[in-house]
Amino acid sequence: MVALSPSLSPSVSGNNGGVATVSAATRLTQDVFASARHATHPEVLEGVGGAIVDGVSDADIARIAQDPRVEAIERPMTGKLASIETESWALDLLDQPTLPLSGTYRNPVGSGNGVVIYIFDTGIRLDHAEFGRNGRARLGIDLVGGSVTHACQRHGTLSASAAGGRTTGTAPRAALVDVRIFDCQENGSLFDVAGGVNYVIQQKQGRPNLPMIINMSFMFEPTFLRRITNRANVIDESVRRAVANNITVVASAGNSNKNACDVTPARVREAITVGATTITDERASFSNFGPCVDVFAPGYEVLGASSWGPVTREFWDGTSASSPFVAGLAAAWLGVNPRATPSQVTAALLAGSQANAVHGVGHNPLLAQALF
Repeated sequence: MVALSPSLSPSVSGNNGGVATVSAATRLTQDVFASARHATHPEVLEGVGGAIVDGVSDADIARIAQDPRVEAIERPMTGKLASIETESWALDLLDQPTLPLSGTYRNPVGSGNGVVIYIFDTGIRLDHAEFGRNGRARLGIDLVGGSVTHACQRHGTLSASAAGGRTTGTAPRAALVDVRIFDCQENGSLFDVAGGVNYVIQQKQGRPNLPMIINMSFMFEPTFLRRITNRANVIDESVRRAVANNITVVASAGNSNKNACDVTPARVREAITVGATTITDERASFSNFGPCVDVFAPGYEVLGASSWGPVTREFWDGTSASSPFVAGLAAAWLGVNPRATPSQVTAALLAGSQANAVHGVGHNPLLAQALF
């Protein structure tokens, strides 16, 4: 993946704060790749600090890297969905400050009504009973194609149910929008993440007063082949652009049992990064940790909606579950405070969390709580 800088080329006209237009980005791309011997009809994505070009062959990397208009070259990467395999204790825990569990869960005021949560994932089974039949869950954009029902991979449906499921989610009245960036084999790209963020920003620009949240239950391990400037990883920059457009972003810490600051989007300061806990308030053994994790939430043997059938539910593990639980809590609060900025949402969530509640954590042992 090659990032082209519009500021380094007079052939590119700025638009909307310096973001290259489609035609300008295309002109620059054609110019840069004119001498490439093995170019594979690179695809152009605008709106991420110039242009990002996908589909560049290895044979041309060295040649293209010499062009002063190339800002960075990033090795293609496949993201990892932040889940492993496994009646829900998770909601029970989220509405009380201490153990033992009470056996009940009280929905926050509003329950996310009037808020849209965009689920960046493998797709949602829209007809599942957890989402009702009134269109509360709908398809936004499919950037990978292939599956019409999105039942080939359950991860997206499980994530959506943790955020907004009728009986499994923390914001059961929020609208859920499917932004499909991973395929049935759980393959996803930086390019599709950036494209998904562009889509949500366009939605926000069309309806600026509608509160919006993005849930990102995945991680990438960023690697640069060449870095000319201090340009951030494509996903880092995309998250920051979303937040700058008044869209709250919630991200899973990842499941590698290592420092979350080593992976993206967990490392992005502007995102709310969520680690996973067990039923005994221990950090889940797989959960990433460290100063980049803002808060913890249930993520071990939690109940969610499965894509295998319209009423099927199953247990699952991972920070992929923890993140949408917190996205739902954010939606519930944002529904009551619709003019709040992402930083205000973050501050409210952290202020309402239970301090020193997570065992086995050296940094930020906060346990997320429903805000009433």
